[in-house]
Amino acid sequence: FVEIEKKQLKYELLKKEKHIKDLDELIEEQEYEIEELKKQKTSKATDKKIAALKTEISEKKDRINQLNTENQKLNKKNIQLTKNLREIGVQVVNHDYDLQQWFNLIKQSNNISLLQQVINTFPDTPYAQSATQLIEIEKNKFSNFTQPIGNISFDMIAVKGGSFTMGETSSKHKLSNFYIAKFPVTQKLWREVMDKDPEELRFKGCDDCPVENVNWHDTQDFIKRLNKKTDKTFRLPTDAEWEFAAQGGLESKGYEYAGSNNADDVAWYDKNSDNKTHPVGQKDPNELDIYDMSGNVWEWCQDWYNSDKKWKVLRGGSWLYSVVSSGLRYRYGSDPSYGDYNLGFRLVLGLQFIPDKTS
Repeated sequence: FVEIEKKQLKYELLKKEKHIKDLDELIEEQEYEIEELKKQKTSKATDKKIAALKTEISEKKDRINQLNTENQKLNKKNIQLTKNLREIGVQVVNHDYDLQQWFNLIKQSNNISLLQQVINTFPDTPYAQSATQLIEIEKNKFSNFTQPIGNISFDMIAVKGGSFTMGETSSKHKLSNFYIAKFPVTQKLWREVMDKDPEELRFKGCDDCPVENVNWHDTQDFIKRLNKKTDKTFRLPTDAEWEFAAQGGLESKGYEYAGSNNADDVAWYDKNSDNKTHPVGQKDPNELDIYDMSGNVWEWCQDWYNSDKKWKVLRGGSWLYSVVSSGLRYRYGSDPSYGDYNLGFRLVLGLQFIPDKTS
């Protein structure tokens, strides 16, 4: 908690500096009062008043000297704390240096010993969880993995980060490494975590079909339970992460759909779906071996659709919609409280991500 202590020091310094300023102003007023009294006719009362004012001024100057001495000690302590931060790889800019920025610098170093210090300093926090995952990835050289959960498991694909421009918005993004699920969340996985099907599940009895009829808030409840059971920090993909992974990341061949220019190779949409969802993994994967990112079910994302913050982003199209919506650049959105039989989701494990409590 070195950074927190630095902020407390700043507060103490500011408080003492304000006290010194207030004392200086009082001294100035009293010195002016003495000069005015000297202009008056000399008397015992006047002399007594001047003597009293001089005594008060002397006491205030002593207090100022005391405060300055205390500030010097605080400044020395602050310098030492800054040195301590630098010794663990932190570039301190000023007193307001944000803890999130500090952690980002540590993460970027990929230094296991520094990440371990984060775990030791901030146990039982998202910082420690993220540092633990980073250490695991560094040791495992960032590769695909299988996550067990109860009696089943699901596969996560390692996506190496990079820079790209999103198609519909033309916004530029630079992404760090992250994991994305090989398949959308299935009915079987949902039941393993939540102990029951969604209340309005339409296509019941298909364990390997994507779970559907879940709204954005339902996905958050699922993720909270999953994280508690796995001790990880799974979440929804951001809009940018979804598109980057769908188009094949750094391996992208520039396809229109997720893995092909022919939608029938990779997607279930209105013309070929027979009006229902299908078990995941029946179509071809994309360049990163990720399935069903075009068609089958729309996939909720973490982001708001636009600046009015009324809708959450949906990507990928579905069995119910036309082939156009299955295109990689097509963005859609919906009220986060709305669920439907063609809305599902996919998991991400973002190692550079600290959960935003306001999301």
